[in-house]
Parts: sequence; C-alpha cells; structure tokens
Amino acid sequence: MLEITQMLIPSPSKRRAGIKIAGVSFLVAHDTGNDGSTALQNATYFINSANDIEASSHYFVDDKQIICCVPETEKAWHVRYCSAIDNQIFGKDANDWAIGIELCYDPNNIKVNNLKAYENYVEFIASLCRKYNLSPHKHIVGHYTLDPTRRTDPINAFKYINKTWDNFLDDVEKALILLTPPASVPTTDRLPQFLSELMALIKKYQ
Repeated sequence: MLEITQMLIPSPSKRRAGIKIAGVSFLVAHDTGNDGSTALQNATYFINSANDIEASSHYFVDDKQIICCVPETEKAWHVRYCSAIDNQIFGKDANDWAIGIELCYDPNNIKVNNLKAYENYVEFIASLCRKYNLSPHKHIVGHYTLDPTRRTDPINAFKYINKTWDNFLDDVEKALILLTPPASVPTTDRLPQFLSELMALIKKYQ
C-alpha cells in the first residue's frame, strides 16, 4: 500500500475544527466530484481555503498518493448533519463516527490513472476495515446513499472504470482477505522434543 502523506488542514479552522471523533463505526466512500484533480491538488485547495467553508474529508486518494488532511481522531465535515439517513442505518452521525475517504478521478484518464487510483482506494479502505475491525458489506456506505438528493459519489467516479457499488464492496472484501494473515497452524516440529521432555518428567517422578 502507498505510504500516507500528511498535509493537514490548519486547525482550528472551518474545515478542521480539531474536535475529537467519538469513534470509528463505519466508513463513508466519496469521490471528489472535481474532474481531473489529483490528491495533491485537492489537499492544497482545502488547506488554502481552510476558513472558507465547513466541508472536509480525512483522506484523498489518487493513482500516486494517499493524503491525510484531517487526522482519523478528529471530525471531518464530509456528510451534512441534516441528512438523517446515517442515523437510520448506523444509529450515528457520520461526522462523529465515520472516516471520509475521497477518490480522485479523471474522465480523460490523463491527470489521474483511474484504474490505479481505484486500486489504491480499495486497498486503503481495506486497511481501514482491518484497523477498525469493520466488515466491508456492513460498515462501508457511499455518500450517494447518505445524501441521495445531492450526491452521486463515489458512483460518479466508478463509472469511468465500469465498477458498480457491489463490485467495489467485493473488491474491498478481497483486498481485506489479502491483508489479513492466516490463522497460525500448530506444527509437529517440536513433538519429538516434547515427548522426550515428557518421558524425562515421568521417570523423574516415578
């Protein structure tokens, strides 16, 4: 997985209030809605406009970088509080209990390699599922689900690589399996030594 680059929005500011998140119960998948913009360009814009608006996200992901703009321990303003769907699904507000991850894309596939950006996005989200013990099919939700009258992300970006929401969840599930080490299997390598030590103990106490 790509290393995470820290480009934090100044705090306190409108985009980053510095308020601690209550916990991580789910993840919200976004896309930038900004055709052809890279993770670096989005992060730079958010930093330069820190006091313009209360809108932010924890991460931007493209084909070359994963950039953190708001620490996972803090709230990012990535879903409107007036939308009640997050509470209906999870019983909690997304800004208080979820990490927001933005996928960068390019309709022309020039400034951003869409497939590579998607692969980085999937792998990174799988790593968050592992970190917080989340199930992709239960604990990942699209912004388009939480705010359906205003948002189409990340489906908007997925269409450029012919991916559906269900494809995405399946891909995250596969990536999570690859990230999870197999359960240790007992071996018999020490069996002869164990039996020898056991026989010695039996003789000692006979």
